[in-house]
Amino acid sequence: MKVKGSITIYLSMILISVMLLVNVIGESARISAVQAQIKSYTYMSAESALAGYGRQVYEDYGILLVWEKQTVESVIKKNIQDNINMADLNEPGLNFLGTNLVNLEVTGKEYLTKKGGQYFSNQIKSYIKYAGVMETVERLVKECETYENCNDQNKNKCDLNIVVDVNKGELQELVENINSIVTGLKETKDLSNKYDSVSQKIEKLQSDFNKKEGKKVLKEYRELMASIEIKSKDVDSAISKIEVYERKKEQFLKKNSYTSDAKDYMDTNLEILEKVRDEIKRDKELNVLKIKKLDSGNISKVKKSISNMGKVISEMESLITLESTEEDRDNYSIFENLKDFIDSGVLSQVLENPENVSKNTISGSNLPSTLKGKKNNSLSKEIKNKCVNALYAGLKFGNYNNPEKNTVLKYELEYVISGKDSDKENLASVVEKIALAKTGINMAYLITDKEKIEQVSAIAASVAIVTGLPFLEPVAKGVLISAWSMAEAVNDMKILLSGGKVALTKSKGGWRTSIGNITNGGKKEDSKGLSYKEYCQILIAVQNTGDSLYRIMDLIQINIQKRYNSEFLMSKSLTGFKLKATYETAPLFTAIPIVVNNLTEENNAYKYSMAYYDSY
Repeated sequence: MKVKGSITIYLSMILISVMLLVNVIGESARISAVQAQIKSYTYMSAESALAGYGRQVYEDYGILLVWEKQTVESVIKKNIQDNINMADLNEPGLNFLGTNLVNLEVTGKEYLTKKGGQYFSNQIKSYIKYAGVMETVERLVKECETYENCNDQNKNKCDLNIVVDVNKGELQELVENINSIVTGLKETKDLSNKYDSVSQKIEKLQSDFNKKEGKKVLKEYRELMASIEIKSKDVDSAISKIEVYERKKEQFLKKNSYTSDAKDYMDTNLEILEKVRDEIKRDKELNVLKIKKLDSGNISKVKKSISNMGKVISEMESLITLESTEEDRDNYSIFENLKDFIDSGVLSQVLENPENVSKNTISGSNLPSTLKGKKNNSLSKEIKNKCVNALYAGLKFGNYNNPEKNTVLKYELEYVISGKDSDKENLASVVEKIALAKTGINMAYLITDKEKIEQVSAIAASVAIVTGLPFLEPVAKGVLISAWSMAEAVNDMKILLSGGKVALTKSKGGWRTSIGNITNGGKKEDSKGLSYKEYCQILIAVQNTGDSLYRIMDLIQINIQKRYNSEFLMSKSLTGFKLKATYETAPLFTAIPIVVNNLTEENNAYKYSMAYYDSY
């Protein structure tokens, strides 16, 4: 009996051990299946969320994004739950895995508008990479480098109004007063007659002296000196006014960043007048006027004084006055035409039918470019990456010459550059930017063209003569160079906006305007030049990267809203995310000793966490 009992116990122990082993093996297999299952659930559900990209956005703009009309968390959670439920559909009651989703955390959402537009920039790079246009990017890089090198030589536009204001101001009035005095000093006919008469008589008197003639000569000498004294007061007045003029001239030139050591006629007149003043002063020191009676002992002293006055008269006759010729006045008219040309603005001059300009506008609410904290200094500033953005914009958006259909704004590239609320403002801004850039590039060529600079110099000299402000000559020359360069730039813009091409740099053969007829430069294009669209792409490439990216996002948003869904927002669109899903499953056969610590006290279930990251 004892033996039989022992055998029974022994067999029972063996049976229990075998059953326990089978249960452990079964539970281990089940847990392995659970782990594989939750990985599959997590990956499939997350990828399904990314698979729900905005098809219309991708078709229109090549950008992959998920618009969170519903939160990504809710979509993924639903997908996971649907996958869990699928396991029990075919054979109810036979699902031994028993997996449940406990928690889902989605973090690190890569919204397109976050991180300064970096995620959006990555999408653009991917699009351009697979669009097969990298050669075009390289060409655009070279054009941008040429543009920036040329534009470094651009000077600030001269303000013609400065010249006009000066002409009407205190300084011109001062010059007019000086010129009036100088003109009076040059009128020496009466003085010369008196000088000739007294000098001839004193010569005779010295060789054949008599008292009666001596009395007459002394009287004429006193009359001559009285006239000289009157002139002397004008000399002092002129010197004083010219000194004031010199100070004001220096202030004006300094204020307008001009320096000039060249002497003008005012400087020459000042030197002459100072000689006259000094000569009169020295003569007074001889005390000749105190002579009461002329005799053979003092006649030589009087004669020397008369000779000195002859020098004074000669110096006064050498004073310079400016008188304009008909050619000067014609040249000044050219100058005035250039002033009127610049004052009239650029846009009105380059468009043949300005009334046909689009009047479309946009609202600034909820636009990506209006978001706070969008600035990101870590964005690549390399010209190649900026050119990628510019090329993408050129491929996907319209412009003045080639507007896209069914868009909120007609001039979209112009918006990317300027960011204004209306087509008209954007067009005006871009036209001005291109014209200003071309002005600088044209100026860089113009100053090397000897023939054209000679024309400019001649007109500048005439401006100085006609205005009576000689120091304005270098200022006027700078104004003329800027204005002519701008006139050429305006003509370039006419060609570009009519669909033609214009070379980035200027050459003698490519210069179309004349300084005397700035409005009729002709519309002959440069066959190897750049189009208006390409100039827009250059402007996009050289501006701040963040501005370009966010304005591109603005356009995508408003166009998708117009075409497909009025509620669409780029700020709620993402390209990737991180998640952490937590699952649990209750022990079915037995708790595995090595993982028994994973059992929670609440429901005695195993818990597993699965992390995942993906993006487009």
